[in-house]
Amino acid sequence: NGRIGVDLNGAKIGTQAVGLFSVGRRDVRMESESIAATVGRVAMPAFANIQKDKPRLKIAYLNAVQSVSAIACPIFATLAVFSNEITVLALGSTWREGAPVLCFLALGAILAAPTGMTGSVLLAGGRADLRLLLGSANLIITVALFLLVYPYGLQAVAAAFAFRMLFVIPIGVVLVGKVIPVSVLEYLRAIAPILVATAIGIACAGTVRWQSFLPTNDLTVLLFGGTVGGIINRIALGLFADGTRHRLIDYGKVLLNR
Repeated sequence: NGRIGVDLNGAKIGTQAVGLFSVGRRDVRMESESIAATVGRVAMPAFANIQKDKPRLKIAYLNAVQSVSAIACPIFATLAVFSNEITVLALGSTWREGAPVLCFLALGAILAAPTGMTGSVLLAGGRADLRLLLGSANLIITVALFLLVYPYGLQAVAAAFAFRMLFVIPIGVVLVGKVIPVSVLEYLRAIAPILVATAIGIACAGTVRWQSFLPTNDLTVLLFGGTVGGIINRIALGLFADGTRHRLIDYGKVLLNR
């Protein structure tokens, strides 16, 4: 959907801007697909195995949402905070201008990471029509936002692509509610502790990043700041999402029994 939106507006935002957006989105997609390969792709057959047990399917869905968030959020938060260093290290200093784009896309990926579970539940419940409806809504929202913000430049386009998820997520959960008895509020309760812990980790990593005592070497800043952020995030998870480990175990049991 993001690729289509950029192509439609490519002539308006410029070929260089399209290139910067595409590179940033590629980097974020590589991380997304890695997470999907380890967690998301096995979810649909596992959900299908328990589709007739609606209460159990609901619990498995919310556990999966929280599990994926717990894995993905720290990764994409690191991409966002250290987007400048990662862009320079991966692509060279000539691509430094694309760092804000990577930052916005990584922030959007924090919200988007658990939505793969939405499609898995819809397909497992035999509602491919709802999965298609969700995809169509995502496309319409993406293109509409791009048309609205493209006059404001590439960073506005990247921000629109990222935060379209604020519209897509509620639609997806409402559609899931037609398969299992789950609400948007329950979805938010599942991911809220993870988001709080991630925000604390981001704040600490960002504070370290902008301290003058660090050397200017991009790799050193990334390694030191990322390590500090990861440690603080783990502590915060223990404080605000103490049940996450148990939910990961419960979700693993569902996958093993599929």
